[in-house]
Amino acid sequence: MMARLRRALPKQLGATAVLLCTLLAHSEGFFAAPNTPTTHSKLASDLNGRTNGQFAARSDSSSGGSSAALGTAGSRERLFETVTTLRGGSPAMNIPGYDAAAAAIAAISVPAIAWTGGPALFAQGVLLSMVTSIDGFRIREHFVSYGYGFSVALQAAGAAWLFRDNLHTLSALHAAGLVAYGLRLASFCGWRDTLSCFQNRRKRLAQPKKKNAGPPYTFWGICSMLYAFLALPTVYALRRLPAAEGSYVGVSQAGLAVMAFGLLVESVADLQKSLFKKKSPDTFCSTGLYRFSRHPNYFGEAVFWTGAWLAAIPAYTKWYHWVFSVIGPSQIVSIILRATGGLEKRQVEKYGSSKEWKEYAKSTPVFVPGTRQYTWEKAASKKN
Repeated sequence: MMARLRRALPKQLGATAVLLCTLLAHSEGFFAAPNTPTTHSKLASDLNGRTNGQFAARSDSSSGGSSAALGTAGSRERLFETVTTLRGGSPAMNIPGYDAAAAAIAAISVPAIAWTGGPALFAQGVLLSMVTSIDGFRIREHFVSYGYGFSVALQAAGAAWLFRDNLHTLSALHAAGLVAYGLRLASFCGWRDTLSCFQNRRKRLAQPKKKNAGPPYTFWGICSMLYAFLALPTVYALRRLPAAEGSYVGVSQAGLAVMAFGLLVESVADLQKSLFKKKSPDTFCSTGLYRFSRHPNYFGEAVFWTGAWLAAIPAYTKWYHWVFSVIGPSQIVSIILRATGGLEKRQVEKYGSSKEWKEYAKSTPVFVPGTRQYTWEKAASKKN
């Protein structure tokens, strides 16, 4: 799946980046704030008073948003005090370069925390994803394993905290679903990497990369953008869902049910396959959920992200909400389908000559349970 992601992500999201820039240029209020006061407004007010004018806070009552601009005369001590307060009073660490790093973080994050209008939240999501997936420079797969899980979980948890004054049962469940998804994925990857049957895989991943591979900066950035887009429907739900509820509450409930179903299927399928491979590493898994689909874990992931988008539909009150919210789920589903095709090809190469595989492939759908798509070529041709 890693190789598929490296090839697919730049192509898939290259055009998305162009679309994003174009729409941002024509869509004032891309992340327009809700009409009710939020925690951001309070942060901006507290920030203005705490720093005695070092930061100028401006509230726009017509849009309900608030923004903050960094004062030109702000001292380093006040920056540290402000960031420490906003971060929960964490003490400064005595490490080389901390002063410069803290000043840079303050200069970037203080205005972003206080600004609820514009693309600031998306930028924070990208930056958070870059930090949580940085271990991918050591083992590249970690960009799309641990980095993937922690990025999604932390973005959802952070957004829920920022908009806690606007929190509603449905939006809270939406955020909790992403937190559960991310932590489940990261913990599963950690547990799986301890299994002896994955020793060869870990050794292969730890081998030095080819000289022409180059630093994975582009891949790192694109993955981070994707993870921020994936969290976007949840951000919309946390900010707008209570006011947008009305007669569409059933849509959110249905979406949450789809999310829960997808998460359950993916979790059970991952566990079943790992336990099976632990006992029989040289054959394919055809028990449990793998009796109904040859790739139920990928199917469950696609269902989960589809449900996450559906659950936030009542919060899409502007046309650009629909456009931006669909980017992440559509891209991840496309990548999942490509990864499924790659895994299917490798399984055919490895097991295709065995009688057991032929019987299994003829009777078990390749992706969606209950369908008659038994070969990936036919399934892919129907999608194209």
